[in-house]
Amino acid sequence: MELRKFVAPTMAECLSRVKRELGSAAVILSTRTVHQKRWLGLLRREHVEITAGRGVRTMPRRQPASPGHVLSTPAGMNAVHMGISQDIDGLKTAISELVQQFRHSEAPDIPEHFVDCYLAMRRQQVAPEIARDLVFAAAA
Repeated sequence: MELRKFVAPTMAECLSRVKRELGSAAVILSTRTVHQKRWLGLLRREHVEITAGRGVRTMPRRQPASPGHVLSTPAGMNAVHMGISQDIDGLKTAISELVQQFRHSEAPDIPEHFVDCYLAMRRQQVAPEIARDLVFAAAA
């Protein structure tokens, strides 16, 4: 196992040095940006430091467990359907609340059961004052 540190002003330059000197089989173990103070601490220079090795044994990555076998059981399918059903119910509630907020913002002083009528008149280019007067006349 051969470990080496590489230092360069930029990450790209540092990576090219690693590849050039250790080859494509190089394994990067750590990277960091180092701040070097110069001239009484007033000037600061950054450089990149990479620790890499060749011939380093690494653990192979574990593949995540496949949930397919769990979903193929009846209990798994029930759980999935219940989760989806709950998500849909939550979305319905959220959409209903958004619609109510929109309707209230478009017609704040209109009685709730006349909002559809008011909004229909507004879509037909009826002036807001006239639509409001007609709704209140119908409500009286």
